Amino acid sequence: MRAAFGGRAVVRRRRRLRCREGKEAPMYKKILVPYDGSSHAKKALNQAISLAQCSDGAELYVATILNSTIPADDDPDQVDMAEVEKLIPENIPHKVLLEMGEPVPMLLYLAGEIGADLIITGSRGRGALKSLFMGSVSSGILKNAKCPVFIIK
Repeated sequence: MRAAFGGRAVVRRRRRLRCREGKEAPMYKKILVPYDGSSHAKKALNQAISLAQCSDGAELYVATILNSTIPADDDPDQVDMAEVEKLIPENIPHKVLLEMGEPVPMLLYLAGEIGADLIITGSRGRGALKSLFMGSVSSGILKNAKCPVFIIK
């Protein structure tokens, strides 16, 4: 991406999280990742995996929250849990959580229950139109979480 700044062209590049020798990565032991199958959720999961590989002994908790107002058989946004298992390397300890309820309160509850050190979430999920009217899950987590929140764009 190029942006004009003071008559000069500034090039911004996306940086990937990398472990480098001699540099200390933050030590997160329990990382919660809300997952709904969207591209933003997959990016967040990939970043969480990279961070878990850098942090010695980190455990991932991948949480999918099903809205209790929609019957599971009629939900077009049903997440394939086997897909989640395939995305996470075997050498990273992880748990896949499937819960029913409203996403923000349930994710905050789970973060408290597991003692999450960090929540990594995508900036948007599958319900982009719904979030326009009801408020997004990521902003709800950011406003109310008691631990650091890492939002992936």
